Amino acid sequence: MGLREDVLRILCSGEARRINFTFTTTTGGSVTIDQNSFRAVAHAIEQEHIHLHEGGVPQGAAVYNRWHNRLSIGVGGRQSRIFEALIIHEAVHAFFDIRHISLPEVDSEAAGYIAQGCYLRTSNFDRNRLGQSENNEVLTGMLIADGIAARHSVSTANLNELRASLRGDNHYRRYISGTFAGNG
Repeated sequence: MGLREDVLRILCSGEARRINFTFTTTTGGSVTIDQNSFRAVAHAIEQEHIHLHEGGVPQGAAVYNRWHNRLSIGVGGRQSRIFEALIIHEAVHAFFDIRHISLPEVDSEAAGYIAQGCYLRTSNFDRNRLGQSENNEVLTGMLIADGIAARHSVSTANLNELRASLRGDNHYRRYISGTFAGNG
């Protein structure tokens, strides 16, 4: 299966269709991610408004670039649940971009990690399989997904923990205080 087919399969999967959550952003707005979010990204890929690129990032990695409307995916390593969940995470950023949704970067990243956690949870992923290389944000996203399943809402305490983790993470520190301005 090619890259495009793999990504579309993930975005249209039963696991992606079961993702449904809303939370309040740090600025008081509301963000909802659900199956329609992933359908919109799949449609944008099909219409070539979002371009897929294999390479340019390490194996097992994926990055959405809103300035070039491009989802870059590392060569190889596309056949794991962890990788599939990463595609879901990056699709959240792509969704905000194609819908021209501006929100604090910390909320964009938090939404990505919550969706990633929901995907792993709905695919019955054993969180004990997360290796040392996986970060705390993935685990927190899974905890939030557990809460969404139990209460159908995002726990404010867990969301604040995720935001604090993102703000303290060296990877995000250089830009997490900015605003994700979707530009389509």
